[in-house]
Amino acid sequence: MTQPPSAETSPSSLAKPRDTRTRASRRVLIAVAGVFGAAVVLTGALVLYLLAQGWTSASAQAQRLDDARDEVAQLADGEVPAWTDPAGDASVSDDLAYDDLQVIGTHNSYVEEPTWLQLQLIGLVEPASKSTLRYGHDPLWDQLEDGVRSIEWDVRDHGDRFSMAHVPLVANRGTSPDLELALEELGLWSSSHPDHLPVSLMVEFKKDYAFLDPSLQAFDADSYDRWDALLEESLGEALFTPDDLRGSAPSPRDAVETTGWPTVGELRGRILVFAWDDEEVREQYLAGHENLRGRAMFTSSRTGGSDAVFAVHDDPHAAAIADAAAAGIVVRTRTDADLDVGGDDLAAALASGANILSTDFPASEADPVSGYAATFAGSPATARAVPGRATD
Repeated sequence: MTQPPSAETSPSSLAKPRDTRTRASRRVLIAVAGVFGAAVVLTGALVLYLLAQGWTSASAQAQRLDDARDEVAQLADGEVPAWTDPAGDASVSDDLAYDDLQVIGTHNSYVEEPTWLQLQLIGLVEPASKSTLRYGHDPLWDQLEDGVRSIEWDVRDHGDRFSMAHVPLVANRGTSPDLELALEELGLWSSSHPDHLPVSLMVEFKKDYAFLDPSLQAFDADSYDRWDALLEESLGEALFTPDDLRGSAPSPRDAVETTGWPTVGELRGRILVFAWDDEEVREQYLAGHENLRGRAMFTSSRTGGSDAVFAVHDDPHAAAIADAAAAGIVVRTRTDADLDVGGDDLAAALASGANILSTDFPASEADPVSGYAATFAGSPATARAVPGRATD
């Protein structure tokens, strides 16, 4: 015979533990949802903060370019005031061959120092970079006015436009985030200073951290065609191309070996663009353009090649640079990589015979802590003949 349930086992008493568990589960879910919601809000606020850094940089660049346009427009009937290039010293003769010219230029010439929060975010992924990115540069126009004659840009492709950023979103503060505007500014400065010493522009085509900006795409044949078209449109007759160097020779390399580089006088008012040493980029850029025929930019390579008349040696190894120089190759090296301002790399770079000495701290932007700046023995000049090299 079935016994009726006792008080201890009545349906109401059995429901109490289930109700308690349900309420506890709800509290856990609410807590998790709260944490998740807070994380979403904080992430959204962080992304907006980072985007704001880029927007601020872009707005400032646009305003500076408007000012530059107005300044150039004031030159009546194409008349340009008399101007002496402050970059060169007495050793820079117009008869000096271009590969005997040595200049101090800026590394990552477009960057502004990341904010404290940006540096912390960078440190989460690349701890070493957190301390090596504590530098920034004046706007492009100001650098050129101060005598900088070599600049370096990181280029990223969005399909319909190019931009500059050391790391998308995270390290996006810069004086020239819009590449098209930056090239226009370079062209405007050049046209208003027609007798300037030749300016070199080294370009690194960046593809790292693309996941931080969904609009970024890998560089392909179309990218390089658009890049060439932009260079030609923005720089016009100031652009000195591989075809200009080659002349009637089979290749740029042949031209350098037979007739040599043009002189400083022949290259006054001109801009030479070359790619950072990247064999993948080099092969893509050469495809369909053997020996750079029809291309606007020079390639660079340590392995040689009939196209390569530039080489990049981040470390100033004198022997390797001397070998390249003997072959007429224009070499770029660094004077203070990763904020090493002890002076050893500067001394090695100065003695190496490299043509382009890249620094984070030119004379006009000395390190605010140590006072270090990359200079020619304290000289205000940023260009000179390579010491000890025959110039006749």
